Amino acid sequence: MLSHSNQALRYRLGFVNPFGIDRHTLSPHRALSDAIVTAAVFTEVIKHASWRDLVQWSNEPALLSVLRFGRHRGERFDAVPEDYLHWIVEGQNELSEDVKASARYWLIKRAAAPGRAVT
Repeated sequence: MLSHSNQALRYRLGFVNPFGIDRHTLSPHRALSDAIVTAAVFTEVIKHASWRDLVQWSNEPALLSVLRFGRHRGERFDAVPEDYLHWIVEGQNELSEDVKASARYWLIKRAAAPGRAVT
């Protein structure tokens, strides 16, 4: 599973010494260190996206990776049975838009998978 934690992003993006700050002085989960790493990640993000993109993304539902409820609690959306994803999208109006949008995303992604007939 791909992590989006500060430290995972830091290493994936190659920020060994963000802003020239020695990595040995940065302690994960400490406020100042986390703020520095977050600023470095954000600096990289704005190189690739406009402010308009960032605002748009902030207003869209979040793409969730793990279910936090029900009989498939703790499972990744991409591993949840298709009929359960349909149940989320079509029958559960009290669920958040983030949950519904994530289920829709994975249904569409599965339908577009190579070798799979689109129904």
